[in-house]
Amino acid sequence: NDKLQQFADYISKKVSTDFKDVLPKDESEFERYKDLLSRTFAAFDVKQPYAHCTSYSQLAINPSNFQYSNKVLREATKAITLNDLKEYAASLWASGKGLALVQGNLDQKEAEKLVASIDKTLNFQPIKISEYPPELAPLPLPPISSKGQPTRLVISEPNPDNENAASYVLIQNLSEDPKEHVLIEILSAVLSERFYEDLRTKQQLGYIVSSGIRALGKTRYIGFIVQSSVANNEKLTTAILAFLDKARSSVLEKLNKGDFAMYVKSVIDSKSEPDKQLATEVTRNW
Repeated sequence: NDKLQQFADYISKKVSTDFKDVLPKDESEFERYKDLLSRTFAAFDVKQPYAHCTSYSQLAINPSNFQYSNKVLREATKAITLNDLKEYAASLWASGKGLALVQGNLDQKEAEKLVASIDKTLNFQPIKISEYPPELAPLPLPPISSKGQPTRLVISEPNPDNENAASYVLIQNLSEDPKEHVLIEILSAVLSERFYEDLRTKQQLGYIVSSGIRALGKTRYIGFIVQSSVANNEKLTTAILAFLDKARSSVLEKLNKGDFAMYVKSVIDSKSEPDKQLATEVTRNW
C-alpha cells in the first residue's frame, strides 16, 4: 500500500506539473510521434468491412465531441504542432470533474488517503453542479413503424482491393431502467444462436455472422452484423431485416417457460461468475 501511495503521487505529479520532461524534446521527436499516430489512423482503411460498419454506426449514435471520424482525426493530426501539445498539456488539468474508484486490498481510511493525495497534487478546485461536463447520452435513431423502412447509412469501402461486403443492423433501447437492460440481454441470448444458424449455417451468406449487446452511456442496444464474400450489402441487409421481421413469430412466441427459464439462468450465471482478475473487476465497476 505504501508503494501504491508513492506511485499515485508520482503519476499525478507527472501528468499535472512535471510533464515537460515527458513531452517530445524537439520537432524531430514530435514528428515521429505524429507519424506513428498517422499510421494508426491510416490503418483504418485496410480493416475489414465489418469493422468499418461498427465504426460508422458508432458515429451515428454518439453525440458531437464524444467521438470523431477517422477522417477528422487524420486532418487534426496533420495540423497539430508541438506548441499545440505543450499548451494542451499545460491546460489539461485546469478544470473538469474528478471521479475516483479505489478497489483492492485497502480499507476506507487508506482509500480516502490515496484519493486525498491525488486531489492535492492535481489541485482540483470545487465547481458547481451546473459546470459538470455532460454525461454521454446516445443520439436516438429516427423511430419507424412496423411497416416503415429503417434509417440506412451506405458507405463506400475505403479499401478498393477488399471485395467483401458487410451490413450492421442496430436496434436501440434508450431506457435506463435496469429491468429493460436485463430484458434486452435475454432477448439477445435468445436470438444470437438462431441468427448465426439462419444466416451462416442455412443461408451461408457470410463467414462473419454475429450479434450481441453493447452499452452506450446508460443505455443498451443490440447489433447484428454479417460480412460476406458472396453477397453484396443490399442482400445482407435484407437478410438481417427478414430474420428480425420473423423473430417474434418464429422464435419468441414459441418459447415455453422451460426455455425462458434456461435463458434467464444463463444470464444470471454470466453475471454471477466471479471475475478472474482484479483488473477485470475494477474495469467493470468503473
